[in-house]
Amino acid sequence: MKREVKEEVGLKIEIQRVLNEWSLDLPEKGIHLDGKTYLCKSNSDKIILSEEHIKYKWIEKEELKDLDCPDWKMQFLNYKS
Repeated sequence: MKREVKEEVGLKIEIQRVLNEWSLDLPEKGIHLDGKTYLCKSNSDKIILSEEHIKYKWIEKEELKDLDCPDWKMQFLNYKS
């Protein structure tokens, strides 16, 4: 996780804790997903995007409901910090 975040957005993170673990079947796409949602901390907010990305946006948790995000993703983001 730490390596992937560093590679994708240039941040060095500290994992605080696992927020939840989840599993999801998407038969229409022929895939099954298992994942974990983490609470992480970084001492910097300077993003350096990898070549795979073109933009990013920092948002508050309350703004998630305004995003065009599938319901199955939103359920994994609901947590109490």
